[in-house]
Amino acid sequence: LLSGGVDSSLVAAAMVRANAGPCRTFSIGFPESGFDEGPHARAVAEHLGTDHTELYVSPGDALAVVPLLADIYDEPFADPSAIPTFLVSRLARTGVTVALSGDGGDEQFAGYVRYWMAETAHRRVFRFPAGIRRMAAGALARVPVDWLDAAYRPLSPRLPQRLRVAKFPDKWKRLLSVLGEPDILELYRMAVCAWTREDIRDLAGVEVPESALERTFAATRGWPVLARMMRADIAMYLPDAMLTKVDRASMAVGLEVRVPLLDHRLVEFSSRLPDRFKYQNGRGKVLLRKVLSRYVPPELFERPKQGFAPPVASWLRGDLKPLMLDLLSPDSLKQEGVFNPAPVARAVGEHLSGKADHHYRLWALLIWEMWRRRWM
Repeated sequence: LLSGGVDSSLVAAAMVRANAGPCRTFSIGFPESGFDEGPHARAVAEHLGTDHTELYVSPGDALAVVPLLADIYDEPFADPSAIPTFLVSRLARTGVTVALSGDGGDEQFAGYVRYWMAETAHRRVFRFPAGIRRMAAGALARVPVDWLDAAYRPLSPRLPQRLRVAKFPDKWKRLLSVLGEPDILELYRMAVCAWTREDIRDLAGVEVPESALERTFAATRGWPVLARMMRADIAMYLPDAMLTKVDRASMAVGLEVRVPLLDHRLVEFSSRLPDRFKYQNGRGKVLLRKVLSRYVPPELFERPKQGFAPPVASWLRGDLKPLMLDLLSPDSLKQEGVFNPAPVARAVGEHLSGKADHHYRLWALLIWEMWRRRWM
């Protein structure tokens, strides 16, 4: 399952090197600008000489998967990349019964943007007093993010790799949110959680209880910043999000997906490596990139991390808008009695007007309501 990124390209390169016969690779793309990994995967496949199959997914194809998610996952699983994962699994199943994925590289070798944010915050930002940080965040927050995005996009190709990020507006807002928060647990929570604890108190009238998140960070107190975040990802994000997503989507179409980068020998090896083999100068996966460059020219895989998410933000303002307005209507939420309709209505209104991008929050609520109506 080839995206053209470091991890899947490395798995494909190793497969070609180890296999005597022809190797097959599969990828999908979205025609919307900023979400299409198809050309990157195609370039890597052509260089490696694989038998490559790609499918460009129309909005209609992707949206047809949405009603199936409650059955595929059996729980309110709110990662929107479940949709392309299901589609690429279905595509691969037309040719094979077992496939390989590149999952596991980010969590072992510091591949996520949140690692760069945390490392930079601790090394450069948190040496300043909290009051100064909060004043700076307040001043920067008053600058319209669409202005910043318009200025950033033409500059991005000329910036150092560590400063080139996909989905700049979202990353900028998250960076501002961590300026006043020196605790590594809170940095991590802000990076991975769609709703803050205060939001959930307002949304559902409950306090978020202590979980594996707090226990994991408590057990790693005193560790280096990057090591603590990677341990948290390996303990929670990898099994509960990434592997769950791939396993259920693939098995729904009868495809078995195996994960070479999570071979226990590789995990044991990576856990003993110093951070400098994983992260240097704002770039993660240092060792993986060096290995991959033996088989694939760096210009084919060196680019900002993109992720595998479909354009949900625009869907919620378009084809999914009627479904969202139905399931998240004040009357529906009042009848259910779980969520306070006011903050939901506020998020819906701000998203539809373009004032803010709340698609992760709204998608999570939408998936919850679809799951509840299907199973409860």
